[in-house]
Amino acid sequence: MDSIRNKNEKFDSTTKKEEEEYLPLDESILNNYLEIYNDFTDKTPVSFKLDNFKVQSDDWNDIVIKTADILNKNYKFSRDIMYSNITLPEIISRKSPENEFRDTIIEMLIEYKIDLSKYLILVK
Repeated sequence: MDSIRNKNEKFDSTTKKEEEEYLPLDESILNNYLEIYNDFTDKTPVSFKLDNFKVQSDDWNDIVIKTADILNKNYKFSRDIMYSNITLPEIISRKSPENEFRDTIIEMLIEYKIDLSKYLILVK
């Protein structure tokens, strides 16, 4: 009977390597984060924060992939919500490759009905 799991116990498929990517939040550097709707022209991401997740990244492509992974693993049920109270702030629309990656992330957050103010990016 010991091998039977508790029905309320959640199964965590996160690997050890993935756990290392999700760093604990450090409030001392929280002020250095930029909101997702800022202009990221000529800026390189170091990490991003979404709710209780803080994830390191190598570049913009990496940040998009890791964001999609977190959304798919942890927010997939929020896509089914019919009503959401998300207000869109004014997004700076300067043309740059970095802002195109940013716009992709914004589209994903909106699809998963996540408030844009919950997503912060630490840049160099």
